[in-house]
Amino acid sequence: MAGNAVLPAHQGLIIPRGLQELACLAPQDLPFALVARRFGGQTHTEQVLADTTIRSLGRSHGQIIRQAEQA
Repeated sequence: MAGNAVLPAHQGLIIPRGLQELACLAPQDLPFALVARRFGGQTHTEQVLADTTIRSLGRSHGQIIRQAEQA
């Protein structure tokens, strides 16, 4: 992906906060698979995030928000 060369050596997937937020907000209006394809189209990469990754990001983000609300 673009910008990957400037990151320190890493294993696995690094998801920037902005992409996490978009991945959590976009499925409120669109299906997960369509959101995954749109991210791919914007970055000119076939698949940036899988629809299952977008689902799990939404779940974990929702848990963080619920915990913050309770605190």
